[in-house]
Parts: sequence; structure tokens; C-alpha cells
Amino acid sequence: MHLTYDGAYSHTAHINVSTDGVNFTEVVSLDPVSEWVTETVDLSAYAGEPNLYIAFHSNDNGFWASGWAIDDVFITFAARDVERLVHYELTEIGEWVLSAPKEDVISEFPGGIPYETEGRSRATNSQ
Repeated sequence: MHLTYDGAYSHTAHINVSTDGVNFTEVVSLDPVSEWVTETVDLSAYAGEPNLYIAFHSNDNGFWASGWAIDDVFITFAARDVERLVHYELTEIGEWVLSAPKEDVISEFPGGIPYETEGRSRATNSQ
């Protein structure tokens, strides 16, 4: 399992994970960068866990800093014969968009979570 994202940040940044949502472990600490970079974090140690919480944390270390911009977050899961990609993207207006095969979304969220179809249109499972 891997986490891949694009980011730009002017101070230290940390990615923490938790299997219970309470106790977090730092899996990576990043030094400041001034341009967008793509980072990949190996989360294979957590591949068998039923739940995994991922926290993006930044620290300006006592200085005025611009913050951590994060975009195009991908979490990939690999099994013996199946690879599944789930993509959450934070839009400019602060909305998270989920992209995944519609069959996966419908089976996971049968209550009608919207999924993206062709282009910019949206549809909802009406089952």
C-alpha cells in the first residue's frame, strides 16, 4: 500500500498514521521545499489493517510560514491478483472528490454516495 501526493510547504511537514484514530505514529518527516514535489510514502506495514487514518501535519517552527499545500492524494492497494486505486482530490473550494471504479464505490457505499462519471457530470447510485 502506498500514499502518493503532490505538495509544497515552507516549513517542516509530517505524515502520521493510526489504526485506531487515537494513537498516531510518524511515518515520514519532510524538510521545507519551495516548489511543488510529488512524494510517495510506503505504507505496506499497514496493508492488513481494517482501518488506517492518515494525518498530514505541518509546523512553522515558530516562524510565520505559508502552510502546507497538498493536492492529488492517491492511495494504492495491491493484492495478489487485484490492484485498486482510490483517489481523493481536494478542489480549490475545499471539496473532496472521490475517483474510483464505480463498482467499488457502489459496493462500498450502497446508500448513494455520488461518483464521477464522464467529464464533469455527477451521478448517484439509485439502488
